[in-house]
Amino acid sequence: MRSRLLWLPAVFFLVLGLFVVKTEGETLRVAWAEWPPADYLQKLSEDFTTETGIDVEVVQIPWPSFQNKIDLGFVGKSDSYDIVIGDSQWLGSNSVGGHYVKLTDWFDKNIDVDSIYGPAMTAFAEYPKGSKEYWALPAEVDANGYVYRKDLFENPKEQQAFKDKYGYELHVPKTYQQLRDVAEFFTRPPDLYGIATYFSKEYDGITMGFQQVMWSFGGSYGDTETYKVKGHINSDDSLKALEYYKELIEFSPPDAPNYYWQETLDAYKAGKVAMAMDYFAFLPGAV
Repeated sequence: MRSRLLWLPAVFFLVLGLFVVKTEGETLRVAWAEWPPADYLQKLSEDFTTETGIDVEVVQIPWPSFQNKIDLGFVGKSDSYDIVIGDSQWLGSNSVGGHYVKLTDWFDKNIDVDSIYGPAMTAFAEYPKGSKEYWALPAEVDANGYVYRKDLFENPKEQQAFKDKYGYELHVPKTYQQLRDVAEFFTRPPDLYGIATYFSKEYDGITMGFQQVMWSFGGSYGDTETYKVKGHINSDDSLKALEYYKELIEFSPPDAPNYYWQETLDAYKAGKVAMAMDYFAFLPGAV
């Protein structure tokens, strides 16, 4: 296996604006998924209310039903929400489908687009890419990272045993091969396993876990110019990435097929795993 660096790509969400006008004493309703960033948005909105007199209600929808509920609202032309904070992968289908409001002209008059991080605007607010047509603003930027147990990694006996088995020093993994070795080494059922990462089929769980491995191995979903998938998602590099990711479940707790961000964090906090992947927004909960 080639030495592949750990590369954890950013995850973005979008504010999808609707042209709404609210006045003092009214309430602005914002729909988002049910998770801590939405709680923080509700807290931040207090400053907006103080300045404008407009109340803000952040409506939180459980992740498993989030997209379906929003889609049903779009199709039924519901007025339940004034603003939706949607997931980044919704941008193409909902802009083409007529469910998002094109904000380009409004941005020209009200927003300094150049002051916003360029790659975020291009990748997650602009559609089609390169068109300078905007449908959203980035709302929450995140990436995946790993936490690890210092009591295990810095234990002299563990360090010696690891070096005896793998031929190099035990340290925080810098490549996917090292990640695999460390995960295998600390797998000692039933009380300890090497790693907790995303395997859940709910929403985009396993996708968020696997795709960063796929890209690091040289694979891809498809050609962004021709939109061809065959020969890309099933390329040798993509398949090697899939084989690698599949092997990680052997070093994970028995309930790992259900793991997404909450479950990986819970497993780590319970001392069940030596390493765990999660979004940076939730990593403070690990310490």
